[in-house]
Amino acid sequence: MRRQSDRRRYADISSRLEWSSALRGRAGYSMGTYLPFLTAGVTWASYSHSFEFSDASAVTVPAVPNIEHDGTTYVGWTIGAGLEKAITEKLSLRGEYSYSDYGKKSGYAFRQTSNGSTYDVDGEYGIDLRQHDFKVGLSYRF
Repeated sequence: MRRQSDRRRYADISSRLEWSSALRGRAGYSMGTYLPFLTAGVTWASYSHSFEFSDASAVTVPAVPNIEHDGTTYVGWTIGAGLEKAITEKLSLRGEYSYSDYGKKSGYAFRQTSNGSTYDVDGEYGIDLRQHDFKVGLSYRF
């Protein structure tokens, strides 16, 4: 019995947040020692993306392309809501959730052709970046 070669392909896809920043406005309504609030604004973030393709060890074909987008900066919008509680006259505790959307980027393409070999790699991909943040804060007023 003849054993066939393993012709599977593998992809390691990763995305990493390098940094993020936002400029937001905040509006709320004081209810005694509580302050429920809403936030909205513009946000910036730097993400790194990588796609590493590889073959099973039994396959001997030309290398498949690796794709990297290091430190690409994206601009988007952010909204959020939270609650602040006055503990003392000068000290307050805050909890907040915010959602950021950096939009969709598409049309990234790659192609690797192996003449007379066992495969062709042809693909297109897109990036859809969204971020959810949960924050807790302690404020002191001078």
